[in-house]
Amino acid sequence: KFENAITSMSFSMNNAFLATTHINTMGIHIWANKHHFIEPFLKNVGNKPILMDKIIMTEKEITAKNIKEMEEKKVTEAMEMAVVHDEDSSSDDESSEADL
Repeated sequence: KFENAITSMSFSMNNAFLATTHINTMGIHIWANKHHFIEPFLKNVGNKPILMDKIIMTEKEITAKNIKEMEEKKVTEAMEMAVVHDEDSSSDDESSEADL
């Protein structure tokens, strides 16, 4: 099961590889038929779909991603505060000029 639907697919001449393209993605995904290269070890995979394009991240990668997102949020908040401060300063300048 794929998160983004397949728009096209093609097998290589010897069926060793499958190439797919997907909605909302750029590039071509190449899939290797491992059973073409090694002795297959068949086992029951269950009756739930296997998520093929789900990104599996390590704990270290998740922590790094969370830290980066928090830093980006702080920068965004600081920029928003600076804009609000600039708007307040410019309105004070206009009122002082009007008083003269």
